[in-house]
Amino acid sequence: MARHSKNNTANPIFTYHERKKVKDVGTLRERLGKDSMRKFEQCWICLRTAENPVSSPYGHIFCKICIINNFLNQKKIYARKKKEYEDYIKDLKKKKKEELLQEKEKEKKKFVQDLENLNTVNVQKEEEKNLLDISNNFWLSCNTSKVKKDTIQKKLKPPSKNLICPITKKPLKMNELITINPEVIKNGDSENGGWVCSFSKKNIDHHKAVLLKKTGKIILKSFFENFIYGKKNSYDITVGEDDFINLEAGGTGIVY
Repeated sequence: MARHSKNNTANPIFTYHERKKVKDVGTLRERLGKDSMRKFEQCWICLRTAENPVSSPYGHIFCKICIINNFLNQKKIYARKKKEYEDYIKDLKKKKKEELLQEKEKEKKKFVQDLENLNTVNVQKEEEKNLLDISNNFWLSCNTSKVKKDTIQKKLKPPSKNLICPITKKPLKMNELITINPEVIKNGDSENGGWVCSFSKKNIDHHKAVLLKKTGKIILKSFFENFIYGKKNSYDITVGEDDFINLEAGGTGIVY
């Protein structure tokens, strides 16, 4: 006799055929396919093949127009924050002037009250007045909220005028960008594939590569270390530690 469905807990939630139908859903094969990988020659801002490519000292490739637009946008943000900071400073100065005027008014009132007290001999009135003065003291619970509201103010820091790299958020100047002269795989008159190593003519794909500052050529790091760095090479140049940049490889991206 078949068991009642309410008590039938021996079977798995999904049958074998159901699992087979959805085996590729949510797997790494589907989520991290070829189209989801950033190619080496793609700009880090627009994620398209870089046009008039340049590299930052940190090894990121950009379209020249993309990085210029990013710098212009940073300058606009700086101008807006600078105006906000200037308005903030003006408000602080205005508040300080108002506080000074209030203190002077209090001193005047106190002086007038002291003169009046000299002419009065009634002790009862003085005691009542003291009680009223005590009620205005800041240490009483009824007046603490007013003190907190006055002391808590929004503090703004002066904005930084320096431009930064959109990826690493480190300082970056326009004259620090290095022009890249890439070699592209060609099939007849049309371009096919991505950039290739200028030394070995192999496709770079997601391999590590370096950029020569003087020539703007890209070379796979393995060939660079074995045949170019510190040795005689076909470019007739001596490559030292400050003459190349390690470029960031393609892939799903790097978290900074």
